[in-house]
Amino acid sequence: DQFHNVTNLCLHLEDLMYKYKVDVVQVGHLHNYERTWPTYKGKAVKTGTNHTHYVDPQAPVYVVQGTAGALIREKFIKPAPEWSVTRQDKYGYGRMLIKGDTLKYQFISIPAGKISD
Repeated sequence: DQFHNVTNLCLHLEDLMYKYKVDVVQVGHLHNYERTWPTYKGKAVKTGTNHTHYVDPQAPVYVVQGTAGALIREKFIKPAPEWSVTRQDKYGYGRMLIKGDTLKYQFISIPAGKISD
């Protein structure tokens, strides 16, 4: 399985990210966009959250963004897992804004240049 080693690495890193209260984990490579609920051990941790805002998330939020590359070879698993908030098959880029103790992540679709998450 091509993802076996990556999956093992993620399982080991997940506990560290949870222990040290990492808010956002941004990764790429898959040629699409997906944002999760705060997630730990494959379960959404929705305490203090709604689908667009997380106040002091109790687990990391994962953003997979590889949307500058060759769209779209990878296909999303259907139905979406319960930890998945949004998925998009379009070109775009991420913008992270930090002000004080607030972090805001936006996905900008292109060529329209509009915030789509």
